[in-house]
Amino acid sequence: MKIESLLFILSLAAMMLFSGAVMGCGDDDDDDDDDDDVVDDDADDDADDDADDDADDDADDDVDDDVDDDDDGWSGDQKINVITPDGEMEVSLHGLPFGDCVDADEDSGGTYPGVLVSDVVDQILATKDFDVANYKFNFVASDGYDPLGKKLDGDFRTLPDYDLLPKGCFVEYEEEGKYTDIRIVWDEDLAFPTFMRAKMMDGGDIEMVENILFDQDLTMTVAYEGGTPTAEVNLNGLPAFMDGDQLAVSVHHVILEAALEGFDPKTFYYAINYIGNDDYSLLEHIEGFGDTVIDLPWWDDNEDKNVHNMWFKDAGDDGYQVFWEGELFPGSYGAKQMDNGTVEIHDITDLVE
Repeated sequence: MKIESLLFILSLAAMMLFSGAVMGCGDDDDDDDDDDDVVDDDADDDADDDADDDADDDADDDVDDDVDDDDDGWSGDQKINVITPDGEMEVSLHGLPFGDCVDADEDSGGTYPGVLVSDVVDQILATKDFDVANYKFNFVASDGYDPLGKKLDGDFRTLPDYDLLPKGCFVEYEEEGKYTDIRIVWDEDLAFPTFMRAKMMDGGDIEMVENILFDQDLTMTVAYEGGTPTAEVNLNGLPAFMDGDQLAVSVHHVILEAALEGFDPKTFYYAINYIGNDDYSLLEHIEGFGDTVIDLPWWDDNEDKNVHNMWFKDAGDDGYQVFWEGELFPGSYGAKQMDNGTVEIHDITDLVE
């Protein structure tokens, strides 16, 4: 064999040996720590790299938010009724995302998984054309507990508006081991009283209350019989409602605004007399009853014959007049000219009990 041929064969063999050595150095079959080559390692779930994990695999990634996560939404089937100006709609909590919920209650304070109140309300607002900024929000439990009626006496001014709803949450709770339900918790910076943390809200209501305030400059005097103590009340800014085409203010809101010392309608019974700016006194002109104090409208805690059913509104030439629901009182009870008139309070507890 010629020397030139022998040298060519030896050179070719050396090149083949070198090429094989280079190709062997990237083998990942026995390398648990190296995950850089995703081509041959689709199933590798080492702790340091999630780049090649299947999109449905969340086992090795605490912060991964892929579709396998089941801890970021409400799993129960509880429902809330949202009562809007257009009617009532039912909203299921199931599947709604958890929010940042902190209970301000000192006894049970802490952070809980819960659904923002705003997320529940938003489920129905997308299809509505009213301005949500014109409403407050009340919460009525499934057992009938009503903070607006039971604790606030119908004064909706301190209820949360829409902008505050993200600071409230529905969370689960257990009542003395007897049953489990949902309740509302609020961030402590709102400083809501305890009664705003309504319980038994599964099947309860979120009630939208129109935020109408009296905008007219009208003053009345509120006084005990004989005039001591007494208070001047300007009705401007008090909670109001529309009676026909006129703004109206409930009589009991006027009396509560006066904040007379010792006035306590939950403990005592009161009769309410109306004296117009022309000195007309209802007590002296009750037709068919004489001047008996007990024949005046009552304020009692049963809401069956009381000033919760009476209100003031502009009656044109008759000035601001007293009105009431249905046939609760005879027509002669509609005291007139109450602008700068007097609401006179009589304690009739001894007569009733």
